[in-house]
Amino acid sequence: FIPLAEQTGLIGPLGEWILDQSIQQLERWSRLGPMDSPQISVNLSRRQLIQPGLVDRIRGLLARASVSPARLCLEITESLVMEDADFVIGACKELRSLGGMIHID
Repeated sequence: FIPLAEQTGLIGPLGEWILDQSIQQLERWSRLGPMDSPQISVNLSRRQLIQPGLVDRIRGLLARASVSPARLCLEITESLVMEDADFVIGACKELRSLGGMIHID
């Protein structure tokens, strides 16, 4: 369904919802009590990566949920890197400034 969401333009709102829900889940796990700081991984699409203000939105979601950025891993596909390596490297540096992890899958 991801290619269809990208073709129809729904990937933006869907990606935002997934980020929000993932960070909220991290916050719920935190309220359960002491545990080994679970992490969660979220895939980012190309469309999300090129959206202005992505880092600020993620920063805001993390702050609102009082979740450490170190518990969030953002994943991008290697095909995305191959399409425009310079852009993706710059975007990854900006995302990395949040304090979380970036993985290429």
